[in-house]
Parts: sequence; C-alpha cells; structure tokens
Amino acid sequence: MKKTALYLFLLFCTFHAGRAATLRVNNNVGIQAPYTTLAAAHAAAVSGDTIILEASPNSYGALAVLKRLVFVGNGYFTAAYPGTQINTNNSSVNELYFFNTAAAGSKVFGITFGTVLSIDVPNMVVSRCYISNNLSLGPLSTNLVVSSNYIASGFVIGATNTLVTNNIIGSLVNVGSIGLSASIENNILCWDNTGAVTMNYANNTVIVKNNIFKFSSGLSFTNTNNAVFHNNITSNSALPANNGNQNGVPMSAVFANPALVLNNNSAAILATGSPAIDAGYYGNGDDIGVYNNGSGRSTYVAPSIPPFPTIYTMNVGAVSGNTLQVDVGTRGNN
Repeated sequence: MKKTALYLFLLFCTFHAGRAATLRVNNNVGIQAPYTTLAAAHAAAVSGDTIILEASPNSYGALAVLKRLVFVGNGYFTAAYPGTQINTNNSSVNELYFFNTAAAGSKVFGITFGTVLSIDVPNMVVSRCYISNNLSLGPLSTNLVVSSNYIASGFVIGATNTLVTNNIIGSLVNVGSIGLSASIENNILCWDNTGAVTMNYANNTVIVKNNIFKFSSGLSFTNTNNAVFHNNITSNSALPANNGNQNGVPMSAVFANPALVLNNNSAAILATGSPAIDAGYYGNGDDIGVYNNGSGRSTYVAPSIPPFPTIYTMNVGAVSGNTLQVDVGTRGNN
C-alpha cells in the first residue's frame, strides 16, 4: 500500500512538473504521507498550489479555504468501473468553505462532500464531485462553473454569469436575486418525490437548454420573463411549446433504466431510440442530457475521475539484489 501511494504521488508530480507545488494528503492508517490532515496541507500551501486528497475510508473533515488552491480527489462511483482506480475509496470531506477573497479562482475536482460545499468568491470551478447534501452559492460567486458533478439535492444560483452544465441533480435549480444571469444546460434534473414543485428564476436572464427534467410529479416554472428555453425534455407540460422543447415524453422512452438515474452513471445513458438523441440545441449529433454524445462539446464523464493521470494497476515483484521489479498501469482521464 505504501508503494501504491508513492507511485501515485510520483505520477502526479511528473504530470505537474514545472508547475506550482503539489501537496499530498493521506489519512489511511499505516500510510506514510507528507500530510495526514487537510488543515496541515492547507497551512503549508501557497496560492496556486495543488492539494491531493488521496482515496480513504476516512473523512478529511472540514476547512475554510484562505488561498487560491486546486483540490483533487479520487472521484466517485469508481468501484462500478473496475480497472479505473487502484483504490476505489472516495476522497471525502465534510465541509469546504470558500468565503475569503484570497480563495477566489480555486478549483475543486473529484471530492466527495458529506455536508456542504459553500462558495462565496468569484471565478471558481467545481467539477466531477459528489455533493451528497448541500451546494451553497453566495452573491459573490460570480463566473462560477459547476460541471459534471453528481449533486444529490437542489441549490440556488446566487450570482451572475454562472454555468451549470452536465450535472446529475437530485432536485431543483433555482435562481436567486434579480439581476443575475445563468446558463443551465445538458443536465438531468430529477424529482422522484410526490407533490408538485416550482422552479423560480426571479425574472433573471437564464438560458435553459438541452436539459432533461425527470419529475414524477407536477413541474412548473415561475418568474421566467427573461428566461429562454431551448431543446429540453420533460414528462409533463411545463416547457414552452417551441424552440425544440419536448413535453409529455415518458422517461421510459428517454432512459433504459429511468428509476436508477440517481443511483449510477450508466443509468443516465440514453435509451436506444431515445427522443433526446440528436435533438440538442447545437445540432451535429448533439444529444439532450448529460452525455451529449457526438457534438464535440463537454460531457459528463464516467467513471467520474478528475482530469489527471491515475494508476489503475500495479504489480510489485520480488527483490533481486538491488532491483525491485514494479509494473504500473496508468491512464489519462480527460
């Protein structure tokens, strides 16, 4: 196990050669690492550094971020894709808070959040994360990109120029105060509970396109004077009847296993003959939904691993004299 962690660290450092420092954190029992707590790595880091939270069955706790940093975890649902990560545990934290202006421009990849990810600084990126509870976005979180995440509950967009794209979301996405702008595209939004629900866009400038609204009960939109809907699908009649929107589409026609969309990545793949295929806003094979295959644009990634090289196999042979034979299998994760 020590050798596995060491080689993963060396591989990542090689990829980042010539860049800012990379700080490795591992709180597994019996593993030797430069840092065993997130707080210690944060204290040692300077603006622009990368903190790697290695896979672990143990949470790395909570942190208020005071610097512009890149956080990289192990991704999620990796156990469902054998041969993609040598260690399929998540990199879990309870809470990360980005309130200090010095943290503006930070990026978060592949982290699993147990309680909350809270952002109130500009120019951040959150990608390929598993957010099991609360994504909190404040009024200063401008120019935010939220892409290719699994977000178990809904959230409210709090600032202008927010892009929410290629996410699987377990509830609503509302837009807060008047005067904001947002683009909500190529997401799957799910509501499997009973009772009608309403998405409130507060008369903001909102572009809503290429989304699948998978709602088992009534869905409606309110305060949409400045919202534009293009090429979305829903099973009820909530969408405007123009601009390529499709109302009244059974989710059984859209997905092969619609009941499992919130359980694993593969269930979000479109069914054969799905009305979402080649029905997207951008044409040229653009699909509605998170994968939007064929369009050459950004897409949801399965397995959900950060866009950095990883080790997926390693065989350590016997020691012969001063030689140790080690065979390592690596892969990129664009």
